Amino acid sequence: MATIPAVLLRLRRARRQTRAPPESGQFEAYRPAYEEILVAAEELAGEEAVDEIAEWATEWTERERQLPEPERMRARAREFVEEREIEIPTASALS
Repeated sequence: MATIPAVLLRLRRARRQTRAPPESGQFEAYRPAYEEILVAAEELAGEEAVDEIAEWATEWTERERQLPEPERMRARAREFVEEREIEIPTASALS
């Protein structure tokens, strides 16, 4: 089971390993939103959600050669939670 800091490190490494040059500061700009999304997903669906989102985000980064925008990650996290028939509160970062 991945921790949120481990997921963020994994994403940063995946981005660095792409053939396209990293955009200056992109990861740091996205980091607060990523953390918020991962925390919300974990609170609603547990560690399995963090693992699933990490896997998806890493594959996305490797395939697209760029980090997923926070809104795209939020949509994937929302999809994961909804597939498990877990209600997402309106105050959630996934709303």
